[in-house]
Amino acid sequence: MLLSGDNNRVILTPLLRQVTETDIFASLGSKLDDVDIIAWKSTVHFRRGFVENGFAKSVAWVDAPGSGPADLAGIPRKNIPEGIYPLTGG
Repeated sequence: MLLSGDNNRVILTPLLRQVTETDIFASLGSKLDDVDIIAWKSTVHFRRGFVENGFAKSVAWVDAPGSGPADLAGIPRKNIPEGIYPLTGG
């Protein structure tokens, strides 16, 4: 964990870990009661531990660059057989 500025923290992991529970912060010594904003790159996995339980008051979706875009319409598709809904219209 990197500390920066006025009580800002950056958590980097060497391996992929889907954040589905708030316990990851306690294991790093951070108290969620002291956190104003949490940001991470994830598609939907965080919803279980932060949105569905009511912890997150709001969610801002940002389409960050990389292999897992938030807007799947931007992925070029080729060689899709006819009749594959919704990709070819039915």
